[in-house]
Amino acid sequence: MKSFRLDLHAYRRPLLLPLTIGSVCLSDRLGFFIEAEDREGRRAFAECAPLAGLHRETLKDAMDYWEQAVGPALGNVDWNLWSVGADFFGLNFPRTSPAVQSSVEMLLLHLAIERGLFELPAAPCSDSFEHSALVHLPRVPDAAWWQALYELRKRGIQCIKVKIGREKAAFEQDLLGEVRSLLGPEARFRLDANRGLNETGLLSWKRFLERGDWSIDYFEEAALESRQVLGSQWPLAMDESLSGLDPLHTQPLPELAVLKPNRLGLSRSIVWMKTLNARMGRVVLSNAYESELSLQLYAWLYGRIVHKPEALGLGTIHAFSGVKAEGPLAPYAAHAAWPKSPRLGPEAVPGLEILDSRPIWPRST
Repeated sequence: MKSFRLDLHAYRRPLLLPLTIGSVCLSDRLGFFIEAEDREGRRAFAECAPLAGLHRETLKDAMDYWEQAVGPALGNVDWNLWSVGADFFGLNFPRTSPAVQSSVEMLLLHLAIERGLFELPAAPCSDSFEHSALVHLPRVPDAAWWQALYELRKRGIQCIKVKIGREKAAFEQDLLGEVRSLLGPEARFRLDANRGLNETGLLSWKRFLERGDWSIDYFEEAALESRQVLGSQWPLAMDESLSGLDPLHTQPLPELAVLKPNRLGLSRSIVWMKTLNARMGRVVLSNAYESELSLQLYAWLYGRIVHKPEALGLGTIHAFSGVKAEGPLAPYAAHAAWPKSPRLGPEAVPGLEILDSRPIWPRST
């Protein structure tokens, strides 16, 4: 009989445009995949991709944790005795950062599905969901930035998330007006303030939006007093603020939650989805420039849990070259075939360069 095997594949994937996160400017996305094969030949995958400027751990930190803690722990499990508990993982590891923890949970989830230990019934909704695209408003818009917007229009993207509060409000508002003119009158917008707007800034945006008859899905991470300033016409969403909240003991629950599994952890994100879905709250899934391998998993989970689907916030996929997306419903199909999908695995990700592949269990001598 085969022994349990874990391999690590470090990757690089170029971005179409430079990406600035905080004070860090990136031209490539770096991360790694974990490929597992159990003693019966079942395969499972996970991805770990800490984003410089966003996550506190480095890529090396994440790799070290997998090699030193997770590999030996999984390699010594008696999988015939593995039962999936209430948290459906049933295994304990030293606590780590959410991005790394989420990758461990992703692998265990995929293994549990492959072994027939974990199922979620499909929610009564469509098998495919519209996705949104993330757009940064640059200080100096260049030809490449406008070309990227034009590509979004060609693909039929009508839901755009925009980071605001980084430059002067008048500049951002003028530029956003040009974005809407390019995308067309049906475009919908999600405004993410990242807690960077004070009351004066919020009032400026409120007046601007009221003058232009904008279609706004929600305001994300506005200031605490934003409900009093903005009134009730636009929903308020929480993202980063969710990290300090317990979904089972938070009252009142947020109107809308933007869930990033690699910021909250995959299991906590699933609890948030289930809790808000049961109490008629709204859920949007988001990410931090992970590959299709992770995004397909997020979409699959969303389609099994959320009864009233929103446009998925997985549009960072458009930041990479080689992606073939036709129309607003591609490429995320949240269907029952996900675990055995032929697209699953590093070889299915376009434009990917594998930098290093090595076994982490059994350990090489």
